[in-house]
Amino acid sequence: MVRRTFVAAAVAALIATAVFAEEPPPKFTLGLAYLATSGNSDSSTGGLDVKYKDAFGAWGLELTGAYLRAEQDGELTAERLFAGIRGTRSISEHWQAFAGASYLQDKFAGLDARYVVEAGATYTMLKGVPHELAFDLGAAWNSDELVDGTSDSYVSGLAALRYAWTISDSAKLTERLAFFPSFADSNDYRIESDLAIQAAIAKHLALKFGYGVRFDNQPVPGFSETDTVTSVSLVLSY
Repeated sequence: MVRRTFVAAAVAALIATAVFAEEPPPKFTLGLAYLATSGNSDSSTGGLDVKYKDAFGAWGLELTGAYLRAEQDGELTAERLFAGIRGTRSISEHWQAFAGASYLQDKFAGLDARYVVEAGATYTMLKGVPHELAFDLGAAWNSDELVDGTSDSYVSGLAALRYAWTISDSAKLTERLAFFPSFADSNDYRIESDLAIQAAIAKHLALKFGYGVRFDNQPVPGFSETDTVTSVSLVLSY
């Protein structure tokens, strides 16, 4: 019931939000989500998303961070920590080079730590309003430290699609779909999808509905192939 209420609020915000004057994209965004129940069930879920993005001439910098934690009747049922950095360099109107690194901890998916260093090129097919479309192609070095005490390092490919649709001056839909195939084993690959709809409710405040999917064709033994996250959060941007 609570989830349905949140989803209804997100849809209502998209339909009924006021139109705001167009401004430069925000450099810093902070998303906060929290849900708690008591009585017949005692549970709590909290989430935090942080993003900083800026450009310095032909160079660009993006910093991201995310934390998710859930408890049920006093027992920890989910915890995920992510941090990443990505630098870009414009080559032409449609091409960019990129390099980045990230850290992931998700013990409920069997990962004590996953370190990824990646590099490649981005081709921007559509740029502007209302549609933006770009493709990433590159390679990545992965190092996994598993909860059973073992570790694994390997090189993978990287192919990603990034799409944005500006529905109105106050509402936007975004999607990122990424594919990571291992060069050592064709059956070892990961797919990630992040879909979000964000609608402004004030000048620097928005309501965001997100749905994320993580699929690992060869997960850590004893863990599931697919993880999903559904979230509704308030987003502060400057």
